[in-house]
Amino acid sequence: MKTVTVVPSVLESKLTGQGVRTETRMSRAELKGLFADGSRWKLVNCLLGPCDRLRIVSRPTSYGFLFMTDDGRESSLRFETGDYIVLGQRDGKPEITIYSKDGRLSAQYIPAEPERIVTLKCEDDSPSYDQRPRRIIVKDETPEKWIGWPEDWRKRGITDLEPIEWPKFAWKQVQDEN
Repeated sequence: MKTVTVVPSVLESKLTGQGVRTETRMSRAELKGLFADGSRWKLVNCLLGPCDRLRIVSRPTSYGFLFMTDDGRESSLRFETGDYIVLGQRDGKPEITIYSKDGRLSAQYIPAEPERIVTLKCEDDSPSYDQRPRRIIVKDETPEKWIGWPEDWRKRGITDLEPIEWPKFAWKQVQDEN
């Protein structure tokens, strides 16, 4: 990583009001350490403007990274010659911004909150009921039920799945065996 001092032109400083600032720039190799496989990031800004979309790093590629979106589709972050990466801070967390060679913002990411995953099993232990544990991603929990998705729903190729409810009178939370 290297620290770069950015001095805006007179016109830029009059238009934007920004003065001299420093940036910590990263190489693509250094970014691989932050964008580890399976890590969750929110795309908060892109060429089209502000947005709030979850991305899960699928794998690095020769041109950037492949992500899985929150609705199960594949997305990519492409680097072009001359692009540069700036590591910043937002609310004490890393903020990664990718700029094109002409200085326009291409994409901006912040780490996403970790998913809460619980393992549920049928409340009735009799053999007539399916006793396999179910791992679910919890979206919401009330005193009466868990609301969320099966942990593997993205891997099944489903692109849009409404949250499912698991009532607490029929399901109990168990410890993972892993």
